Amino acid sequence: MKYRFPTCNRVLPAFLAMAWSILFGFADHASAQPFGAASFQGIIHSDSYNDEGFGFITLTLSRSGTFSMRFNVGVNSVGQHYYVRSGKFDSSGHYHFQGPPVTDTRYEIPRVIDLQLDSTDSPTRINGMLTDFTHLSDIEIEKVAVNAGKAGSYTLAVSNDNEGAPTGTGNGRVTIDRAGRLVVSGRVPGGRTFSQTANLTVYNHWPVFAKMTGTVYGILSGWITYNDSDSNVFNGQLTWLGPEVPGPNHAYVPRFVTDVSVTGHRTTAAR
Repeated sequence: MKYRFPTCNRVLPAFLAMAWSILFGFADHASAQPFGAASFQGIIHSDSYNDEGFGFITLTLSRSGTFSMRFNVGVNSVGQHYYVRSGKFDSSGHYHFQGPPVTDTRYEIPRVIDLQLDSTDSPTRINGMLTDFTHLSDIEIEKVAVNAGKAGSYTLAVSNDNEGAPTGTGNGRVTIDRAGRLVVSGRVPGGRTFSQTANLTVYNHWPVFAKMTGTVYGILSGWITYNDSDSNVFNGQLTWLGPEVPGPNHAYVPRFVTDVSVTGHRTTAAR
């Protein structure tokens, strides 16, 4: 009996398919560039000037493009305001999330989130937005500086001369440790106190989201720049949302909204 070899038209296509898969599978793997792992901090803000549109956000990015983030929107103790979410950026550095419809429109619940890295291999900024189709907020995040070299103690002046809100100058104290972690406590004009812990970014920016003390709160939000070549090391303009008062739709709205200027200078350097 003669052995019958398998016909070529069956073996060759299978062999070529296997070779194609191995060759281009390795090529795809080799071409996939890792993401630049880093930690980020930033702010959530809105032109609506409702406290529900403002918040603070932290994000940790891995080399595979996966991330975890924590953020809050608003300060009212009622409603869903604190969130923890994880996801993965695509090869272009984009992330999109869409959740179920929102039934309670008093609070900004992030039904849709979009984020975009400025670079995948060495990202330093992330921009995006979140919305529930009633409220809309912008997201601005920057890479945290490691060993920022700004350690020391600083004093702040918080000034407002706009009518409709307490005028004058408040004050504050800032300490920065050797890792770039910043702790601030102070008072706005009128005497209400605020505090925050954050980090300087690689752009020498301080992302500010500080909640006032008290039962009706109030917010300072924005970016302050650190520049040690200037007599005022800290410079910036923040949005000040006043204490909450009852508003439409059973929600709360700020009593006033104004801009305050912030300056600061070094008092002692770290030893």
